[in-house]
Amino acid sequence: VGVLVVQAAIGGARADLPLAVRRLRRWKSRVTIGVLHLLQPVMRLWGRLGYGLHPLKRSASRPRPIFPGTYQRSIWSTEWRSAQERLERLERRMKRLGARVRRGGDFDSWDLEVSGGLLGGARLRMAIEEHGQGRQMARFMLSPALARWTLPLVGGLAAFAAFLSFFDNQIATILLAGVAALSGIRGFADCSGALSVLQAAVDEDRDEASSGALGDRPMQAS
Repeated sequence: VGVLVVQAAIGGARADLPLAVRRLRRWKSRVTIGVLHLLQPVMRLWGRLGYGLHPLKRSASRPRPIFPGTYQRSIWSTEWRSAQERLERLERRMKRLGARVRRGGDFDSWDLEVSGGLLGGARLRMAIEEHGQGRQMARFMLSPALARWTLPLVGGLAAFAAFLSFFDNQIATILLAGVAALSGIRGFADCSGALSVLQAAVDEDRDEASSGALGDRPMQAS
């Protein structure tokens, strides 16, 4: 806070004001400019939070979270679509649910990633089987994905809490262990919410495909 106040005071003092203005008015103007220097980052933060531009953004339209794990889905379709088109359709569905989606690169083992929050998300991988005459079986694997700093954060806090326990510092040990536990729970919840978005988008696409292709499914081997 002290640094911000000093920065605002310097900004007000260095403001270029007309010399013809009276001294009292110039001082009032400099104070006003200093206050604006203080308000600018606060109002910018307020705007970001108001429009959801923060890593913990959540949407009320998101489906109910599910248990983090690996899920498999498949879509039988009699209308041929390229892999790129299918992924773009899924990406649009996820964004409509309020998710932040990232596409995988050429060397990634996944195709789409949904961010569930600051500590975790979920990833989708797709494979397409061609059955001729424009018929396709699209298979999807949905899996949770913790952020790369989640495990080091939780592990570091837990290790430090265990280290402090040897010095009989119970308050610090309990606080650090609690923060480690809450961080792990939050990562668990972020993965759960992101998985629910992936599953809802794939299921919606599957329902749409099946409604136009009832009775035209491949036989399943026993």
